[in-house]
Amino acid sequence: MDAPHIAPDGAVHLPLGWWGTGPDAGAPFQLPLARVRTLGLVGCSKRKQRADDPLPAAELYTGALFRRATRYSQAHHDLTFILSGRWGLVAPATLLLPYDYVLPQRQALARAWAGYVAGQLGAVCAALGPVEAVYCYAGKRYVQPLLGMVDQRGLLSGVALHWPVQGLARHEQMCWFDTQHIPHDDPAATP
Repeated sequence: MDAPHIAPDGAVHLPLGWWGTGPDAGAPFQLPLARVRTLGLVGCSKRKQRADDPLPAAELYTGALFRRATRYSQAHHDLTFILSGRWGLVAPATLLLPYDYVLPQRQALARAWAGYVAGQLGAVCAALGPVEAVYCYAGKRYVQPLLGMVDQRGLLSGVALHWPVQGLARHEQMCWFDTQHIPHDDPAATP
C-alpha cells in the first residue's frame, strides 16, 4: 500500500484512498440529536483485529491503551471520535479494514494530516452547535500537529482544548486511565 510522501519540492502527495477520500469523506458523520458539550478524541492503536471484512473502528483497534482511552472518553464525554493516521477523524461506528500505517513524525506530513483533521473537527463542531470542550487522549505525534493547526486556523474559538495525558509515557497513560474510575467490565481492559 502506498503511503503519503513528500516530493523534493516539499509538496505532500497523497495516494488514492487517503484522508480526503476515506470512509467518511464526503458523507456527514452520524451526529447525535442531543446537545453535545464535550468531545473526546482517542488515538488509534497499532494493534488491530485481523479481518477480511470491514469492522467498526471501535472494534478494529485492539490495543489496551486504545480500549482504556475509549472507555474513559465514552464514560466522560458526550461524543467520542478516533484519531487515525490513515483516515483522519473517524467515528467509532465507521467500517474499516485492517491497515498498517502510523503517522510519520515528518512535519510536512503531520501538518497535512492535521489540516485535514482540523477541517473535519471544525465541521463536526459547527454541526453540533456550541461545543464547550474537546479532550485529546492520544500521543504527541497526533495531538501536537492537530492543536497547532486548530490554533493556526483559528478554529474552535471559544472551545476549551484539553490534553490530560500530555507528556505521559504509554505505561503512565495506562495508569492514568486505571485511576480515573473507568468501567472494567471489558476483558480487553487488562494489558
